[in-house]
Amino acid sequence: MLIKKIIGKKRKEISPDQIKDILATYKEFKETNISKILSYKDFGYKKIQIERSDTPLNKEIDKKKQININLRIFDFLSIDEDEDEYFEKNIKNFISNSWLDKKSTRIGFRITFEKYFTKYQPVRNIKQIKKDLEMLDTEYIKLVSKLEKIKDGNTINKINPESLDDVKKILPKNWKLIKNYLFLENSTSKSNLGDETLLSVSEEKGIIPRQQIKDDSEHISTAETLIGYKKVKKNNLVNNIMLMWKGGLGVSNYDGIVSPAYEVYNFKKYIPKFFHYLFKSELYKSEFRKKSRGIIDSRLRLYDDDFQSIPSIVPSEDDQIKIVKFLEEKEEIINQLIILEKKRVNLLKEYKSSLSEGAVTGIINI
Repeated sequence: MLIKKIIGKKRKEISPDQIKDILATYKEFKETNISKILSYKDFGYKKIQIERSDTPLNKEIDKKKQININLRIFDFLSIDEDEDEYFEKNIKNFISNSWLDKKSTRIGFRITFEKYFTKYQPVRNIKQIKKDLEMLDTEYIKLVSKLEKIKDGNTINKINPESLDDVKKILPKNWKLIKNYLFLENSTSKSNLGDETLLSVSEEKGIIPRQQIKDDSEHISTAETLIGYKKVKKNNLVNNIMLMWKGGLGVSNYDGIVSPAYEVYNFKKYIPKFFHYLFKSELYKSEFRKKSRGIIDSRLRLYDDDFQSIPSIVPSEDDQIKIVKFLEEKEEIINQLIILEKKRVNLLKEYKSSLSEGAVTGIINI
């Protein structure tokens, strides 16, 4: 388990329950998938040193004077293994002008958990993998067929909007451009206890619990306390002012808290999920970059007053609902296709590994 407070490089500690499990396993004194019974000799080894000469050995000259240290090699034997016998059988006949320097033999001990607990994972047969790839292709084609052909909207003069000024020229009837401050308000509620779910802002996934993206070796937060963090309610908009231009924002599906450095907004009206999609569009990421302050990317900030003054594309609420429903349906299909693509990549890697192992071990006839 993770240590509540990091001590130097120590990030984990053994919990009381884990200590009980270890002691119970020791008292049982049986070999299992998590325990082995070994002799102390199993941890021992001999390190032998083989010297070599780059010219035929001259018996009249001391061997030490014929050593080429750049050709020196080492090998490891079990602690009970005879080094002379090992050298004669495994080295002498393969490496000319070599000899065993017995005075340099060293005995040592080491505990390598991987040596005793690593299990070989055999690769699957190529035919099995190929069958899985074919099944994947069939499923992929079915999903692609569900992505209906999308009709273009009102494209007067075939303009592809590159700015909000362009949008004004092609805006569908009954759609408006409305400043953000007219339908958004700052939420200033803060956590009194700091025990709510800590949320993160992901450029790809939007607002998600920090627990979902952190590594097991990481702490939920490096902050000493989460008291004073900003409260977030479902359907709140959360902005990471440093990454707005990269899509670092989103409408939350969760209640929780976020860093005080983030901006949190309530929607006074409209459909929040529509603006989740709108603000993460490339058009708006471009607008956010234009409005951000700073000289280099790492220093860009889109502050509240600048964000609030940006006009948003606002369809009728009925259209907002239709757009959200449409995007959610297509997004679900696309996400499934992405999962299949990842599976395909993994299967191809597995195929490559199986092919290689089969060739080098003689399983496959070349």
